[in-house]
Amino acid sequence: REAELKHGRLAMLAAVGWPMAEQLNGPISKVMGLPSTLTSAGLDPSVLNGGLENTSPVYWLAVLAFATAIELFAVKRTPGLGSTLAALGLEKLTGKDIDGDGQVGEPTMLMAESYLPGDLGFDPLGLFKGTDKHKADL
Repeated sequence: REAELKHGRLAMLAAVGWPMAEQLNGPISKVMGLPSTLTSAGLDPSVLNGGLENTSPVYWLAVLAFATAIELFAVKRTPGLGSTLAALGLEKLTGKDIDGDGQVGEPTMLMAESYLPGDLGFDPLGLFKGTDKHKADL
């Protein structure tokens, strides 16, 4: 469920961001005094459109650092590596209690009351006014 939520959010951002970037790249570049990164056809740089060679490696490092920071924050909010390995079936395979829940087989990772897949606690606009029970039901 966590992966589905992340991929869905990423897809929504891409669906809005890709056309918006093509529309706003020129005006924003001019205001900031930077060259446009659009291709000669006026398209965003991509593997299919070309133009990726004009994108700074510093940008890609910043994107990688930002994505890593988000993932590390999410990992801190979820159960540890042992619980993850148990959820993937390693306990059944090895016959050992990996996650420390006192049993072999059924992982308790997703049974924690405080764990809600996809909830990073980030709602700067205060759009969600419901309770934790309501969040879980969504």
